[in-house]
Amino acid sequence: MIVWLNGPFGVGKSTTVARLHPSLEDATTYDPEVYGGLLQRTLGIFQPGDFQNLPMWRTGTVRGAARRARRHATVLMPMSVLNLDYQAEILDGMRRRGLDVLHVTLHASSSELRRRIDADTVDTGARPWRLEQLERYEKAYHGLAERGPVVDTDGRGPDEVAARVLDLVRERRQP
Repeated sequence: MIVWLNGPFGVGKSTTVARLHPSLEDATTYDPEVYGGLLQRTLGIFQPGDFQNLPMWRTGTVRGAARRARRHATVLMPMSVLNLDYQAEILDGMRRRGLDVLHVTLHASSSELRRRIDADTVDTGARPWRLEQLERYEKAYHGLAERGPVVDTDGRGPDEVAARVLDLVRERRQP
């Protein structure tokens, strides 16, 4: 099963994956942003901009998730994809490969997201860009919510959010 945690930048996707991972037997993580960074460093010279605009990133994301799913029962994938067409392309690609995908949107209110982004001391350089992306998320929210469960993170700590996602995974696995 692929557990894709989507949502706005700064909502806590990577933190949730880190807390969730030890609770799932035979789980691994897959962060397509690493692949995107590689593409951006190599192809970005010729095609500047967001690596998600590169068809090879979207195809590679599907392939990478499928490779990990062959070796592990659960693949935890924290990745913000706010372009609904790109998201559909990735989801459809995974499902065409026979992968069970649980798409979960981690949600936070705009005021909470701003607070979290401002409080981030690990990746302070990302602050302006993350703040600029809030409007994109707000426009994409309803489309994201149609693709799977939404976990509201306002007022919840990372352990509570991870526990809720774990419940969703367990519910999905029940016959």
